[in-house]
Amino acid sequence: MTSRIFYFTANTKALLSHRLNLATKALKQQFEVHLICDARKNIRQLQNMGIHVHHLKHMRRGGLNIFRDFLLIYEVYKIYKKFQPNIIHQVAQKPVLYGTIAARLAGMKSIVNALGGMGYIFTSSSRKAKILRKIITTLWAFLLNTPRQKLILQNPTDFNNFKNILPETQLRLISGSGIDLHAFPYTPEPGMPIKVLMVSRLLWDKGIAEYVQAACSLKPHYPNVHFQIAGEIDPENPNSLTSKDLEKTLANTAIECLGPRKDIANLYQKSHIAVLPSYREGLPKSLLEACSTGRPIVTTNVPGCRDVVKNDKNGFVVPVRNFSALAEAIEKLILDPNMRKRFGKQGRARAESEFSDHSIIKKTFHIYHELINSSTNQNPYKNNN
Repeated sequence: MTSRIFYFTANTKALLSHRLNLATKALKQQFEVHLICDARKNIRQLQNMGIHVHHLKHMRRGGLNIFRDFLLIYEVYKIYKKFQPNIIHQVAQKPVLYGTIAARLAGMKSIVNALGGMGYIFTSSSRKAKILRKIITTLWAFLLNTPRQKLILQNPTDFNNFKNILPETQLRLISGSGIDLHAFPYTPEPGMPIKVLMVSRLLWDKGIAEYVQAACSLKPHYPNVHFQIAGEIDPENPNSLTSKDLEKTLANTAIECLGPRKDIANLYQKSHIAVLPSYREGLPKSLLEACSTGRPIVTTNVPGCRDVVKNDKNGFVVPVRNFSALAEAIEKLILDPNMRKRFGKQGRARAESEFSDHSIIKKTFHIYHELINSSTNQNPYKNNN
């Protein structure tokens, strides 16, 4: 009998960018694969792969609207009740919270929840964020505490924090969504001029202000070095730059804004140094991509970032919100091509040994098997690999 798996993400892009290989593996393992999300884009591409796509008309990644969110929960509940999935895999805070409510109302028990970066609510010191943080933590403790639910966390800090919220038997530590080593092949650095690249959504808590300050402090001394940022505004995130912010922050500075790009592998291959001065992450995919390509990294000493970069091994880890330390680390790499090469090779080695998507997918499927076996006491799979 075919097992049915439902992925619940914010939108189709979230699946395509982070879990497409996981969904492809599920199809190869003869799962009937469904995706529920804000599916206003990329539907045909996913359907052509054999994925059943369900559009949630009330799904919005950002913001709280009690009436709309209630309708979203009901919308998801109706889908789960109708299709009775064998496994539900929900990704990010809103799908985890609202999807779990809907799943439990529909009588679904085998649920895999995955939390990446803790986001605005856990990085902001605003009063609103602190209140929401308390509410969400309480909801997690209540909603996620059933035996056949597993919560995937991406870094040891978040894993240890959740030990105070849920039984450790329900927690799993898996290092991000993995990196396709073939899509991001190791590439020797190009010729001059040196390019410093930050790949990120344009959010303040990604450290954009610090990157701008660091670049502006270095540019007069290294006029031939190019400082670049690739990413887009995220209007559904309260921490996003607006178009006015973008013009004000980046205009007449040392930063070249490349906008949203789909050719990230190519950008890294043309760069020399990767930078992400984030305030907090789950396990940043952009840094995994930099590792795989063989680029030295400068990042911050925060959860997620420090789990990708070992200081003075495959890059530098600097204090968060400290542009001068960021600039100093970037300068060291600008001046030392041998260090860049050494760090880059060690980064690729880490990508191969710890962060390959093959390994991540295998660990995730082990959770699927565990949950389905616990409900049927039979293994419906012929192949674990």
